[in-house]
Amino acid sequence: MPISIGEQQIRLVVCHPTPPVFDGPEKRNWRRNSDELHQLVGLLDNADWLEDDKGAHGGLSPETPFVVIGDLNADPSYGDGDKQAIGALLNHPRVHPEVAVGTLVPKSDAAQFHAFRFINSKGRAIATHNGGLRLDYVLPSRELTVLASGVFWPAPNDADYPLICDKNGQEHARAHSDHRLVWVDVALN
Repeated sequence: MPISIGEQQIRLVVCHPTPPVFDGPEKRNWRRNSDELHQLVGLLDNADWLEDDKGAHGGLSPETPFVVIGDLNADPSYGDGDKQAIGALLNHPRVHPEVAVGTLVPKSDAAQFHAFRFINSKGRAIATHNGGLRLDYVLPSRELTVLASGVFWPAPNDADYPLICDKNGQEHARAHSDHRLVWVDVALN
């Protein structure tokens, strides 16, 4: 989906791959999530094996700035997903390295106060999910200038804390999602 801002155009790649869980012994959901992540890599590689509904082959041309946005359901270090597949996307040469794996990885210091369900510890500032996993991403292309990034994760003393947790710090049953909002500020060149 192209977004035009003045004379500049940026392609948004918005997706929500299958969760790699809730599976049987054949691991169909795990394989589907892995394939969907590989398809994203193919899109960034402008792979000729990709074909759209109109029969056009390829993905994004090398000069096209983009932002990949979505709940990719894959953590590069923990959880049930294909770590190699999400690693290939995060370390792709077209993806902004500081946002993907460097000093600008979206995080929230307040996440460190949350009792994560799947990781038996606190202190994971890059978590975007109540389970302590990094599943949600905003990945701009390398040529875009990134100013700041973060994860909306209110601290216990924040007025927005009741949106996600009750007064005892337990996940709020009325919370809209068990995922947190990820944001990245980008300056247009």
